[in-house]
Amino acid sequence: VLYHDPEVLILDEPTSLLTPEEADSLFAVFRGMAQAEYGIVF
Repeated sequence: VLYHDPEVLILDEPTSLLTPEEADSLFAVFRGMAQAEYGIVF
């Protein structure tokens, strides 16, 4: 959940407990966020 529409998202090992398929889905979300000009650091 993102509160207050942050411009930068900082994550620590966001895929560590995900299956490969879940990680692919998460990276697809990250790509969409990057296209919407969010900054993502992990």
